[in-house]
Amino acid sequence: MTALERLFATAPLIEREEVLPRMRRLLEALGSPDAGLRIVHVAGTNAKGTTCALCNALLMQTGRGAGLFTSPYLQHFTERILINGKPLSEDAWEGLARRVLDAADGIGPLPQFGLYCAMALLAFAEADVEFVVWETGLGGLYDPTSAVMPAVCAITPIALDHQAQLGDNVALIAQQKAGILKPGVPCCFAPQSPEVQTALEDAARTIAAPILATCAHNLPCHLQGPGVADSVAVALACVQHLIDLSPAQVANALTRVRWPGRLEWVGDDLLLDGAHNPAAAEMLACYLQSQNLPPVTLLLGALDHDAEGVARALIPTCAGIITTTPPSPRALPAADYAARIRGLTDLPVESVSDPAAALLRARALGRPIVATGSLFLVGALRNALELPFEVYHFDD
Repeated sequence: MTALERLFATAPLIEREEVLPRMRRLLEALGSPDAGLRIVHVAGTNAKGTTCALCNALLMQTGRGAGLFTSPYLQHFTERILINGKPLSEDAWEGLARRVLDAADGIGPLPQFGLYCAMALLAFAEADVEFVVWETGLGGLYDPTSAVMPAVCAITPIALDHQAQLGDNVALIAQQKAGILKPGVPCCFAPQSPEVQTALEDAARTIAAPILATCAHNLPCHLQGPGVADSVAVALACVQHLIDLSPAQVANALTRVRWPGRLEWVGDDLLLDGAHNPAAAEMLACYLQSQNLPPVTLLLGALDHDAEGVARALIPTCAGIITTTPPSPRALPAADYAARIRGLTDLPVESVSDPAAALLRARALGRPIVATGSLFLVGALRNALELPFEVYHFDD
């Protein structure tokens, strides 16, 4: 069995109280690869990936090397670990997996995501990058990413998501997300609801973590949609806490940044977006309404999230719905999703299990198409369309 096969067979979860102690022992066994890295740690519910991509693009302007660790991957597992905007090879992943699994032997079970974290830190340290953008997996308080000491922390908009693990209201979820904060380490918050803002400020105050201010701006950015300006403001506050960038460097970063599968138009008739909870779906609906589009065809796929809430937010924008099954063991079958949606609307609802076939069916209807509900669906469609994964646009 290869190291990658062993890695992918690892259990996804362990007792959460054991995660961080074991992660710290693993990093020590690997020689503390995190020790020399200046890390921007990002948590939140929505816009985490966008904020991370922006931080990465800004830090790449320094020429000092930037690593980016995000999850989940969109099209290929190597996208989790990027160095200066480029993924590692599968051979490099095999080597990293072998070393991390060997170091983990005897420490006790670790979640699969924690092993990915250790591999990323090892790769970043050996590539001699100075900066790392570090996205949490789930929550923050018990997340494997919280084993490191960041230089600055950011928390993006918080909404209801993963309630079974994080809590059944946004204040409780905010407390979990605030688990990434460290004593004395500056932090920055995207605009939040009053109860979330209070919870975050209380958490920061308790550990004397200074809160960085964000500034209103009208900077043009390649990324579009509601909330992007806030993500830019958070990313700028975090990055410029670490290093001064010139206006030209900022403009270059905002021109070149990419974040596939988030408000991504493919031609004139297909919009891909990974909105997987009602709050993100509501922002997507606002964007669609701002574009003065005719009623669209919704191509929806969902996992074990609030699938009805996503559909409910988007129904006012559409003339018909096609459900499909994203490629994930947690996927809600297309026929089951269609049955649930039929209880919400009188619009025509079809189900086509295969995502590529569902896209062909949607195109046959002749309306603009919005494919959303899960990043797993977006990734499957991008693979079917043979679209390259790109987080930073290099000159051709």
